[in-house]
Amino acid sequence: MSSMKQKVKLRQSNIELFRILLMISLVASHYVHNSGLLDRIYENPNDVKSMFLVIIGWFGKPAINCFVLITGYYMCMSEINIKKHFKLILEVEFYNIIIYLLFTIFSPEVTFSVIEFVKACIPLTSITRNFVSCYIVFYFLIPYINILIRDMDKKQHGMLLLLLLIIYTVIDPLPGFEVSFSYVSWFFVIYLLGAYIRLHPMRCFEQKKWWGGVFSLNCIISIVSIFICLQLSAALNVRLMFFFIEDSNKIFALTTSVAAFLFFKNVEIKYSRVINTMARSTIGVLLIHANSDIMRQWLWGTLLRCKEMWNSDYLYIHALISIPLIYVICVIIDIIRIECIEEPFVKMIRRKKEK
Repeated sequence: MSSMKQKVKLRQSNIELFRILLMISLVASHYVHNSGLLDRIYENPNDVKSMFLVIIGWFGKPAINCFVLITGYYMCMSEINIKKHFKLILEVEFYNIIIYLLFTIFSPEVTFSVIEFVKACIPLTSITRNFVSCYIVFYFLIPYINILIRDMDKKQHGMLLLLLLIIYTVIDPLPGFEVSFSYVSWFFVIYLLGAYIRLHPMRCFEQKKWWGGVFSLNCIISIVSIFICLQLSAALNVRLMFFFIEDSNKIFALTTSVAAFLFFKNVEIKYSRVINTMARSTIGVLLIHANSDIMRQWLWGTLLRCKEMWNSDYLYIHALISIPLIYVICVIIDIIRIECIEEPFVKMIRRKKEK
């Protein structure tokens, strides 16, 4: 058995299943937010279709928190070497370059540009809101964050976490007190939270049924808040439908993600090779379907025609088929990349070192 397969087998399938569900929820969120359907929801706040789209597409920001919670929970006890950084950069670069070149070859609307090609070759685009760029930057900081975590006792860790959560989830939303928010700094806060759960276990962290109930309650409250804010948006002619979860540091985005993580952490399922293999491609799914504005416009506009589906009775079927189908297709593409490019490349490097 290869070392990759051994690593996959060591991963807990409950967390790997959680990662799969999180990525599907991100695809669903992009189905609503990146397709133009959000405009239709604001224009028709009382339509059943609006309610359906809100329910399937609201979990994007909590999902981001959950991914970082998983990272903090596991990586706080691990060592990140340069190979892992290099692997992440290469995966990002691979999809950026290949997808851009494919569009220049097969799409008449996209012409090759040296400037755009150079941009595609740069893994970092924005370290304020772009998730992938922020995660790359944050990933390089993890070894140093771990040094900080290991030098703190439980009380110091808890006080630092409490202070940062007050700053980002209480002070930041207040009018006139806006914190200079970026995903890099927020990832630090969530990473600390995941690490705290791992390093300082408490009995309450192990209560699966309780956290399942808290998660369900948070989902209900979040969705109700969206519908209330949607009505206010229509009355005031402003856009504040997702006010309480519009970013990862909003209170319901935080509480929902923590409850979801603690629930799935305690779910016991047998090891599943299928689940673990599919979960390997989580970041690949994101890098493919949300690669660039060109990809988003083609996928949601040209290919799936999501906005046009608003006037169709098949919108529900369209969404429920498109979202998992996109996930599965992206997983297949990424598995092919791993088996045909990444694994052979790793083996080649290994052989050269042995010589």
